[in-house]
Amino acid sequence: MRTFASLLALSTCATVAALCSPAQGHSVRGSVGAEVRIYPDPPLLADQSTTDVQVSSYSTLNASIDIGSAQFETELFGRIAPDAAREVSGDVREAFIRLQRGKMDAKIGVISETWGVLEAWNPVDIVNQRDLVEDFQGDVKLGQPGVLMSWQLDGATLSFFGTGVARERRFGRGEDRFRVLSAPIVNQTFEDGRWAPWLQGFRAFYGRISQTSIDADYVVGDRIIKAELIHQRGHGGAFFWGGLGVETNFSRFAGGLGDLTLYAEAYADSRPDAAPLTPFQRDVFVGARYAFNDTRGTLLELRHTYDLEWRSSLVEVRARRRLFGNTLLSLHFLKIINGTCA
Repeated sequence: MRTFASLLALSTCATVAALCSPAQGHSVRGSVGAEVRIYPDPPLLADQSTTDVQVSSYSTLNASIDIGSAQFETELFGRIAPDAAREVSGDVREAFIRLQRGKMDAKIGVISETWGVLEAWNPVDIVNQRDLVEDFQGDVKLGQPGVLMSWQLDGATLSFFGTGVARERRFGRGEDRFRVLSAPIVNQTFEDGRWAPWLQGFRAFYGRISQTSIDADYVVGDRIIKAELIHQRGHGGAFFWGGLGVETNFSRFAGGLGDLTLYAEAYADSRPDAAPLTPFQRDVFVGARYAFNDTRGTLLELRHTYDLEWRSSLVEVRARRRLFGNTLLSLHFLKIINGTCA
């Protein structure tokens, strides 16, 4: 973590210096916010925080600076959470130099990339590690140092991504209420080496893998058929993993101004039962999103994920609305319904 704390400091200094230097143009934007989490149930583990109402604050800084023919872009994130194991945390989500020459587009630095077409989970998406402290469902990613080069071809895009350093996944620990591990991590080891940090509990092993993947979508009227499939080979052998989904959109639903979008997805893989636990191994996901299309940007979303193996459910309600000016209110309700192992 010291490495990325240093990266955070360097990126901040680079942003400030670039803003103060002569440039063709620049833009800076950011946000500050407060988050309130309410836990009606007692914690499962003894060392987790027993505080039912937990308040934290966060901030982001985004900057884009033109320097000659190049462009520097950065996104910094920080959080202060008094009831968490790490009271102060942050990450350099992006900090890269961008060069564009004709049909070639290159990014060099800390990059955040998202691959895939499915809604609930993307099996093909393996470039950036996930920040399971910020979001235990894996929607928040950690910045990955590397080089990304893309070429626009006739009707297609060819991309190349290369990196010389691996990042460890960030797990909840100690007082954190959202934890996927019952004990802390003792150390994190990479098969081909890396400056692996020493922590304290489970041993996290990051094995070398080779992966071939494909994602595709096909539009039929107001319906999109989507699929992702991977074949991965690593320390535990080879397996297939993928998902198939359908997305249907109803414009001006029921004669109103809003749009209703329905999702249905199924996931399955062939990895052995002894393999490490992975989300969406045998799961079904359904969801509905209603965009009111009003001046407040009101959005309502219902989601339900059912684990076929463990017979458990995750029910979610999400809502978002702009109150006034640049103030945004977001609500997120989670209910985990546990079952028995199949």
